[in-house]
Amino acid sequence: MESNVIERVKNTIERYSMIKKGESILVAFSHGPDSTALFYILHTLRKDYNIKLIASYINHGLRKETEQEEKKAREFCRKYNSELI
Repeated sequence: MESNVIERVKNTIERYSMIKKGESILVAFSHGPDSTALFYILHTLRKDYNIKLIASYINHGLRKETEQEEKKAREFCRKYNSELI
């Protein structure tokens, strides 16, 4: 099923010319399910498009959980050898 989703995303990227080879892509990353799935799919496709992935996490300091969420986001990005800004 995973490869089917990735293929569908790749087909959509191609159909709408969403990514040019060699681009840097900034992903708004909260470490929630949606942004994690997007990041993972783009990470999987990064060699096909020769892209550099950068994740951006914004801690507004509104909830006490954000420090732990940011830590998890940093650990995730480190695992995938990507920058988190």
